[in-house]
Amino acid sequence: LRGDLPNFFDERSKSLLFEHRIEKEKEAKGAETFMDIYISLVIAAPMILMLLLIMMKISGLGIAMSTGTITLIMVLGVTIINIVFLTFLQLKHD
Repeated sequence: LRGDLPNFFDERSKSLLFEHRIEKEKEAKGAETFMDIYISLVIAAPMILMLLLIMMKISGLGIAMSTGTITLIMVLGVTIINIVFLTFLQLKHD
């Protein structure tokens, strides 16, 4: 009976370390997913949208905004997206 206690603690520590490792891998995959979404929304999407809006303005397809207004809208949009992401990450962390 006394010989089983060290074996029990050894097996228990192995199982706890395994569970901890699995949990950390899940957190890393979640962070990777959020990073991909963030990059898509904050970097790629505004650049593509701004390019399309400026091309529409140059070609005369019905957009009446100046380049400065388009830039301001993009900056405000990115700011709002950043605030939403930071709020979401803070809520998820707590």
